[in-house]
Amino acid sequence: MPTTEKSPEFYKHYPALFCAYFQVVSEETVHLLCKAGYTYYNAELCLDALVDEGDTKALVEMLALQEETIKILTSIYGYKSLFWGLWQQRKAEYFKAIQTEKCLLTTPKVSFEQYSSLADDKSAFGKIAIDSLWVQSNTLTE
Repeated sequence: MPTTEKSPEFYKHYPALFCAYFQVVSEETVHLLCKAGYTYYNAELCLDALVDEGDTKALVEMLALQEETIKILTSIYGYKSLFWGLWQQRKAEYFKAIQTEKCLLTTPKVSFEQYSSLADDKSAFGKIAIDSLWVQSNTLTE
């Protein structure tokens, strides 16, 4: 499953879309964040294939992509950064979305509040792009 074929172009540069608000972050760091973000986005596509379709071949690719993402992010933030707490929070939101989505599939009528909550949690890893720039920006200005 070549995940990059499914990826809209803007995901390759997603963190860069928010650079105007975090101008102290270097171009090199933004480039690394874009690479990490796109790699993790593709890992999430693999996870979706695993959860939605039972595609166990996607597991190996997902793990490799997640590992590469963590290497890149660790090269930027090290091990003890505030970033990792935000990462854990976003990861929990995303996995909550997976559980919610499974429940809502069997619910005959979904409320707007349920749908809104699902959409918010499902976008957790999009939020990490802003979190990453915010942490980097605050680290550089302290």
